[in-house]
This record gives sequence, structure tokens and C-alpha cells, in this order.
Amino acid sequence: APTDGPTTVAPTRLPTDAPTTYICAPDAAPVCAGPAEPCYLDGRCADPGSDPFGGLGCNAGFGGLLCRFCGFDNFTACPTTTAVPVPAPTALPTPAATIAPT
Repeated sequence: APTDGPTTVAPTRLPTDAPTTYICAPDAAPVCAGPAEPCYLDGRCADPGSDPFGGLGCNAGFGGLLCRFCGFDNFTACPTTTAVPVPAPTALPTPAATIAPT
């Protein structure tokens, strides 16, 4: 069902039997249609009945069932990926010196 405004979505895993050739990718880009019409690879399009958006935007530009339009008109917001910072390495504590019994 269409939404009243943009909805933030998280990237999803693709079905294990998904074809490997799509014109779209996990990151949204305008490759399915016009330059102002981004799309991305979304595994939820494989089952519109369980898709929270009911299949809205799937098969974007006929680029493949799992390509979904996003970020324009009534389509959902494009997913954003947030890089998780890698913590800086920390020095391991130096073991206390042990004195062998004499």
C-alpha cells in the first residue's frame, strides 16, 4: 500500500534462489529508468504478500523482480547503509612479571 510520506527501510537479504543478474544493486542508484528514478535490489520483492510495502516499486524499470524503485513519487525512501566504525585496536595488558621460586 502507498505511504503518506517517505519511510526508512533497511537493506534486506536476497532469497538464496535469486538470479545473480539484475541491473540494480543493494545501494540505490538511477539505473532502472530515468536519472531521477533510483532503484535498489530488495529481496522482499520476491514475496509481495509478506513485503511490508505490498510489492510497491518492485520490478523497477523491468530490471528484474527484485529491483525496487525508491525515493520519488509514492515510492518508499531509498535504503541507507551506515558504516559501523571499527574500533581502534587497543594494547593488550602486559602480564605481570612472575618470579620463579628459588
